[in-house]
Amino acid sequence: MSILKDDQQRYGLVTQILHWGMAALIISTFISGEIFVDAAREEKVVILNRHATLAILFIGFLVVRVFWRTSQTNPDEVNQNKLLVLAHKAAVLALYGLPVALAITGALTVQTAGYAVPFFGQELIVGVLGEDKELHDVLQLVHNVLTKLIVVVFLSHVLAAFWHQFIKRDGVLARMLPRSLKRA
Repeated sequence: MSILKDDQQRYGLVTQILHWGMAALIISTFISGEIFVDAAREEKVVILNRHATLAILFIGFLVVRVFWRTSQTNPDEVNQNKLLVLAHKAAVLALYGLPVALAITGALTVQTAGYAVPFFGQELIVGVLGEDKELHDVLQLVHNVLTKLIVVVFLSHVLAAFWHQFIKRDGVLARMLPRSLKRA
């Protein structure tokens, strides 16, 4: 048994790194987006660069996670209730799909405002769409709604993990922690 790979009892180190890395990127991207909204005009370029870079890094993690997940044995389902199993699968699908939708709407929002999508300070996506105020406003609204939706799904995921850990005491959270933390 390798500590890197998933097995029927727990997630391996690669999955754990991808999982917690994606969690950190979701939180960081959300915070940078919130800072962007209230920032002074002269600060927006720097904050947009940070926000877009974090979002693109998240998508990179997501792609690796999807490919890794398809090559791994998933730990056994702990939920016996079919509704909880369905809710878990829906949450995972949402945590994979919503960031993709956010990245697309975010990139299009930036483009329709007349800017290039930045990545580490460089123009990554240039000139796909021209400046379009009406489309920009619609895309910004959709991006904001998707942001609220991912916050709800993300917090539900966290609360479900805590429920499993502290109420059900079935070890679900421990399966996503390194073995050394599990014993602590």
